[in-house]
Amino acid sequence: MKVAEILVEEIQSDLAEILLFESRRKPILIPIPLSERRLRERGYNQTELIGKEIAIRVKHIDYRTDILIRAIHTSPQTHTKTRKERLSHILDCFEVIKPELVRGKIILLLDDVTTTGATLNEARKVLMRAGAKDVRAYTVAH
Repeated sequence: MKVAEILVEEIQSDLAEILLFESRRKPILIPIPLSERRLRERGYNQTELIGKEIAIRVKHIDYRTDILIRAIHTSPQTHTKTRKERLSHILDCFEVIKPELVRGKIILLLDDVTTTGATLNEARKVLMRAGAKDVRAYTVAH
């Protein structure tokens, strides 16, 4: 998958630095989840598909889709017009359901597209609140 290849180099470069200081702890790659409703409608999560491909190509990371969930269904961010609307639209929609898995870990958060960063910021906020040591964001397009 070409899209995954684009991000592999960037992630591997960051991993060299991360592993130098965190030699015993693998970072966790987590794709931004869809709500159950959106997943049923679409039938797949493109960010998960990209994440699977990255995980195959990048050693020394754990790939998890069972830690972060979208607890509240929201309409797509593309339906909002302003940065303020995007920030309030996504507020409190994510939940960490396995905080013990992120505590003290470096999280590599993956999304397909970012415009204002509202989705990534909200996901980062809940992961940090759950005890993540650091959260780094990667996107295919912005």
